[in-house]
Amino acid sequence: MVSYFAVDRALPFGLAVVGAMAVLIAMGVAFHRVVLVRLAGAPEFIFIMVTLGAGIVITATVELLFGPNGRQLGDPWGSDALAIGTVTLNEVRLWAVVVTVITLTAYFVFERRTTYGLATRAAAMDQEAAAAVGVPVRRTQSIAWAFAAFLSVLGGIFLAGYPNSVHVSPGRCGITEPSPPSSWAARAAPSEPSWVDWGSASSK
Repeated sequence: MVSYFAVDRALPFGLAVVGAMAVLIAMGVAFHRVVLVRLAGAPEFIFIMVTLGAGIVITATVELLFGPNGRQLGDPWGSDALAIGTVTLNEVRLWAVVVTVITLTAYFVFERRTTYGLATRAAAMDQEAAAAVGVPVRRTQSIAWAFAAFLSVLGGIFLAGYPNSVHVSPGRCGITEPSPPSSWAARAAPSEPSWVDWGSASSK
């Protein structure tokens, strides 16, 4: 299951991923430090409304900058697939499994074996008690937001891999997949994604 994609495709994509991770991690930490810290002690409803509002603003900003049309991610795996007997799997799906296992293992080690991992667990269970014994609650919360941003980039990469595409319009399923092809040749051929309008679907 080793993907032999060209370096000229993988290198720009890797740099773009690193850049996206850096930007989103900085945004996540900044959002926590600038906005959420000021809401300490507020009802949970306030946090929900603020984060939902931030999501709407981000969606509108991305659509303003990049347009409303869906786009292919341009991942280096492309349409490469691996045939196992009568089953054909896109390599992007196989790599998604590998990266998921590695990420979960790394998080388990961080949470169970590191000082900040244990501090994050303590702060999540009881912030006041954690602060009383010297746990830097705000710092651990910033780490949690940074990790969430990191996971959002990883999830976006593999969910939007070929033949899926990315869409940012509210009310639609952001990432959809065409109907399963009947052969490897059909799988390898580009196909248009079919968008699902959840707003219309939910009203039926």
